[in-house]
Parts: sequence; structure tokens; C-alpha cells
Amino acid sequence: MIAELRAIQTLFRDTAREIDAVTMPVAKKYGLTEEALAKVIAEIGGEQDT
Repeated sequence: MIAELRAIQTLFRDTAREIDAVTMPVAKKYGLTEEALAKVIAEIGGEQDT
């Protein structure tokens, strides 16, 4: 079961990377900076995976 959960976690991380690859260029075009992104991530208690 632990192995399945780790596999699912890996799937989610890979999917997030693919989504970021598409959305981040658009977000940057509209003015989202790396600093602003880091601040938002810190505020929600997440981790930035780049």
C-alpha cells in the first residue's frame, strides 16, 4: 500500500510539472514573478517544486 501511495505521489508531482510547463509562461507574461510565486507558495504552506 505504501508503494502505491508513493507511485500516486510521483504521478501527482509529474502532472504538476507538466501543468507548470504550460501555465507558468502564460503567468509570467501577465506579470507573475518568481518572487511573487514563492510568496504565495509560502503563504499557503506548500512547497515549490521547480
